[in-house]
Amino acid sequence: MIAILVFLIIVLTTLAVFEEHLGKYRVYAFLAIGTVFVLVTGFREIGIDRDSENYEYFFNNYDDPLLLLNVEFSYLLLSRVFYVLTQDVHALFLFYAFLGVFTKWYAIQKLSATWFLPAMIYLGHYFIVHDFTQIRAGVASGLLLISVFQIIRQNKKLAFALMLCALFFHYSSLIMFPLLFLDNRKMGQKEMLCLIGIIPFCYVLYFMHFNILTSIPIPYISEKIEAYSALTERGLKGFDEINVFNLVFLVKIVIFIYVCYFYHTIRHFNENISILLRIQALSIYSFVIFAFLPVLSFRISELYGIVDIIVYSTVFYTIKQSYVARLITAMIGVVMLLINVFYVELLNV
Repeated sequence: MIAILVFLIIVLTTLAVFEEHLGKYRVYAFLAIGTVFVLVTGFREIGIDRDSENYEYFFNNYDDPLLLLNVEFSYLLLSRVFYVLTQDVHALFLFYAFLGVFTKWYAIQKLSATWFLPAMIYLGHYFIVHDFTQIRAGVASGLLLISVFQIIRQNKKLAFALMLCALFFHYSSLIMFPLLFLDNRKMGQKEMLCLIGIIPFCYVLYFMHFNILTSIPIPYISEKIEAYSALTERGLKGFDEINVFNLVFLVKIVIFIYVCYFYHTIRHFNENISILLRIQALSIYSFVIFAFLPVLSFRISELYGIVDIIVYSTVFYTIKQSYVARLITAMIGVVMLLINVFYVELLNV
C-alpha cells in the first residue's frame, strides 16, 4: 500500500505542477487518476484500515436486525443486493468507492479551476478518512460538495434533493441541511473578522464544558449520542477525549486565517471561495464545540471539512511564481498524507 500511495503522490504532484500544459489530456489524466483511486479503495485488503472488517461482517450478516443500531439501513439493503451477485464484500466496496470518488471529481471540476491540487489535498486526508475508511461518509461528503455547487447556482431544490440522497448513505448528513441558508455573496472585512473571532469563543465554550446537545431530543440520533457518550465515559479506544490543540487542527486554523487574509486575491481567481470559507468555518467550530463527544466532533467537522480540498488548494493563488506555488500547495497534501499514515496511523501498513 505504501508503494501505491507514493506512486500516487509522485503522479499527482507532477500533474499538478504541469497542469496548465496538459491541454485536452487534462481530462483524461484526471479520469485516469480517479479510476485508480476507485480501484485502490475498492480492492483494498480487509483489515488494512480501521473499518473494513466491520463492513465485511455487516455485509455477511445483512439480515441481522440488530445491526440497524450500528449501520445505516442503506448499507444493509445494498449488502443484500450485492450478496445475491457475489459473496465478496469488495463488490460493495467498489460501488461505494465509485460514488465517493467521482462525486468529488465532478465537484472539483465545478468548484476549482485547478483539478490536481485539490486531488492532492484529497489524497492526503479525505481519501483515507472517508473513501478508504468511512465509506458511507465518503459518498455523503461527495454529495455535499455537489450540493454546495448547486447552492452557488441558486438551485437549492436540487441541493436539497442531493442532501436527501446523502442522508440515505449516512445519517450524519443531517448537518448538511443548514447549508441551504448559506450563499456565495462577497464577504466583507467585518464578516471575515467575525468568522475568525468566533474560533476563540468556541474554545471558551470548550473550557466551560458547554454541552449543546443536552436538551435536544432527536429520535434515533439521541440514542446514538447517548451510546457514544457512554463509550466516551468508559474510555474505550476511539471514543476517548480529543485534543482540540492538536497540530493538524491548528494548521487548519492557520490556513483558514491565511486564506481569509488573501480573500480578495483568491476570489479574483475562484469566485466560490466565499461559501467555501463559511463552511470551513463551521468545520472548525464544530470540532471544538462538540469535543465533549469525540465521535460527533470528528464526524461533523470532517463532513463540513470536505471543502478543505478546495480551500487549501487556493493557497496556490497567493504565490506569484506558478511552479513554486503549485509545489508548495501540493506539499500540503503530502504532509497530510504522511501524518495520517505514519503519525495518526489510519492505515495498518
